[in-house]
Amino acid sequence: MAALRPLPACLLAAVVLASAPARADDEPRFGDRGTLAFGGDLGIGGEQGLDHGYDTRIDLELDPELDVFVARRLSVGVGSVLSYSFARSSSSSSLVAVSPRVGYAFPLGRLFALWPRLSFDIAFATDPEGTHHRILSSTLFVSVDAFLLPHFTVGIGPAVTQQLLDRTDAGTVPVTTTGQLLVELAGWL
Repeated sequence: MAALRPLPACLLAAVVLASAPARADDEPRFGDRGTLAFGGDLGIGGEQGLDHGYDTRIDLELDPELDVFVARRLSVGVGSVLSYSFARSSSSSSLVAVSPRVGYAFPLGRLFALWPRLSFDIAFATDPEGTHHRILSSTLFVSVDAFLLPHFTVGIGPAVTQQLLDRTDAGTVPVTTTGQLLVELAGWL
């Protein structure tokens, strides 16, 4: 009678890997058609002048975002801003904005993606002097997103906003260009 021999290590590993549950091919990946990405930020800030005549200001801001990938890597979405600033000795100011946008996610390996998004921004604001502004602008945000946890991403990148129109009851106001470095937190399904 022949003696039983132990299986070679590579054959044993193949049997174990074949019997282990594999990652399902139907599990969604970031950027797949139908993927939903959501996130935003909540901010609080303030400023205090050092001279006697300076004002104390408190700023509150909420920026929710929602994007849907309508085709592989192609996203459409909307961002919004709700902002209110109040001060000790001057009038408050507020801003409400809605920003429809389009983006495209370029994978950079397993853990990263480049996800630029271009938005058209419509904003209504009241400044501390009580002037009402109707603002049209466009923003390009180019984030590098890191997927360090399942269904969660941290993105960082530059954003450039170009005002196209700033209209008040008294006429138009000179437009501005703003550059920022933004950090975003987002989940996706």
